[in-house]
Amino acid sequence: MRNISRIFVILGCLLLSACGFQLRGNMPMPPQLHTLYIESQAPYDSLMRQLKTALKRSGIRLVNAPNLAPMTLQITNENVSYNQTSIGNSQNTRDYSVNYSVQYVLQNAKGKTLYAPSMLSAQKTITLNAQEVITSSNKYNDAVRDLQNDLVPKLLFQLSSPDAVKALSKQAQHK
Repeated sequence: MRNISRIFVILGCLLLSACGFQLRGNMPMPPQLHTLYIESQAPYDSLMRQLKTALKRSGIRLVNAPNLAPMTLQITNENVSYNQTSIGNSQNTRDYSVNYSVQYVLQNAKGKTLYAPSMLSAQKTITLNAQEVITSSNKYNDAVRDLQNDLVPKLLFQLSSPDAVKALSKQAQHK
């Protein structure tokens, strides 16, 4: 019985590895992005700190000036918004949809756009008591932080996507 369960575990591992399954973690990034400059209107906000940490974990060397990197990741727009979606029974609670979006572009050292402006967004629903003000609520702040946590891996995934690799490879061929 013990040998049969071992065989199933080994077969399961082989099947998962054969289909390309990988545990979530560091994203393998294209070699053209191994040295990168990040430009943002808010270089010290929470999203940028998380993004820089994730890029470093993926083996990306971040530099402090655009002339030191062959590529620049420019965060062109970052937006947080919310909408009231419903009022609970007897108007004691309210539901809000919190939306967070980031727009970015990938440029070469000459400023030419290699990977067209892309928009990423995420949303989360929160419930507040009637007395809570949304923008000063801990639930709202936690939702924004959670949405930032959701967007960073999405951004890394897009940077390592076949479309991004193809765009970067075309640029390398035209040098």
